[in-house]
Formats: sequence, structure tokens, C-alpha cells
Amino acid sequence: MVAAADGPVAVGVPVPDPATGGAAQLLPIRRRLVSRTVVAMTGELSFFELGVGDTGRAREFYSSLFGWEFVDQGGGATIETPNIPGGLHGGDQGASPLVFFRVDDLDDALARVRALGGTLSNDLGGADPDTVARFGRFALCVDDQGSSFGLHEPPRETHQA
Repeated sequence: MVAAADGPVAVGVPVPDPATGGAAQLLPIRRRLVSRTVVAMTGELSFFELGVGDTGRAREFYSSLFGWEFVDQGGGATIETPNIPGGLHGGDQGASPLVFFRVDDLDDALARVRALGGTLSNDLGGADPDTVARFGRFALCVDDQGSSFGLHEPPRETHQA
């Protein structure tokens, strides 16, 4: 399914210890302090974003429903789940969740989207080096039938919490 290499470990995926063959401990999403990483396959679900009207109510709802933990981030929060990281932002009453698929190179992926008849609807950053270093690069796209989806190029470096 995935291969280990040097770098951070993805949440919820046991990585064998090359010295002993035993499984490494799973780490929460905010801690990426391990010397091995899980190499993700391009196209797997990588991130989700929830837009809500009231972030306080949403935090209470989703933490009660799923046991998720939230970390304040600007006007919203990052969402720490057992497997896929997420984000929460306010001022977006009734919004549908956004899903982001992992890509190795966002620029190449956007070129492929356009070549296949899709469009870029919103480049969600990349100008702020600190944000890119911490979260990676994101883009919202529309496929050739009008359905929205996101692309996510994860950060390339290990970051400590």
C-alpha cells in the first residue's frame, strides 16, 4: 500500500522499524517528529475543509460526534482526526465539505486538469512561504462536468509542532 522513506510519518499508518521489523507507534497529526515517512500515492484523499456559519458550534458538534480535536488557526481551526487532517472556517453557512486529493506537483496537476477539460476555480495560496511550509499548497478545481474538488501538494519539509 505505502512505502517508508526518510521524513515524517503520516497519521494512522504504522511504519515498520527497519532495524527490528516491528511496527512504529502511530502519531497524532500535529506531531511529525519521526525520521521515517509514508510515501503517499498521488490521488489519495489528503485533506478536507468544513465551511460553517459558527465555528464554536461546529467545534462542539464535531468533537461530540467524532471526538475530533481542534487547534485554533487564524479565524478558524485545524481539525485533528485519527487519519486525515482537516480545516474549519466560519462565515460559510450551509457549505458542503471540500475534499482535497494529494498530488506530488500542484503545477503539473493543474496542467492535467486543464488538459482534461477541467478548470482552476481558486488557487488557495502559495504566496505565503510560512503557510506553504506548514500546510503545503492547495487549489480548488472543477472537473469537466462541473463538480468541485481540491488538490493538495503537501509540504516538502519536516515541521515540528
